[in-house]
Amino acid sequence: MKKKTFKLARILLLILSLSSAILFSGCSFVYPSYIAISSTGDTLDSEVDPNFGKAKWFILVNTETMEFEAIEGVGDNLTSGAGKAAAELIVNTGVKGVLTGEMGGNSASILSAAGIYVFTGVSGTVSYAIEQYKLGKY
Repeated sequence: MKKKTFKLARILLLILSLSSAILFSGCSFVYPSYIAISSTGDTLDSEVDPNFGKAKWFILVNTETMEFEAIEGVGDNLTSGAGKAAAELIVNTGVKGVLTGEMGGNSASILSAAGIYVFTGVSGTVSYAIEQYKLGKY
């Protein structure tokens, strides 16, 4: 029951984020070009980490130039509050979008409040995720 509630909350949050973006941008969504991707490693060939809060790394990418920087995740060793800590780390990077496998409601709320779009259900390598993102698949 709790898992379904969080999933529904994430979906509603995403719908609200996209709706406001469409309303205020002339009915078209512009994907942010500076994004963070949860990752198991520090390269574009690493796999997307399925768990945002416990991600070992985050790859910060400018999707127009493909320049990237890897920063170490903060939640891997935490027993609670990992998602919140990871979200606060990401907010301070200046990215406008996050790609990840799954994300809890607290993390999504923090990122949304900071104006950061969240795209979940992402898998494969980081470079594949970026490719799919640029094609508008998420």
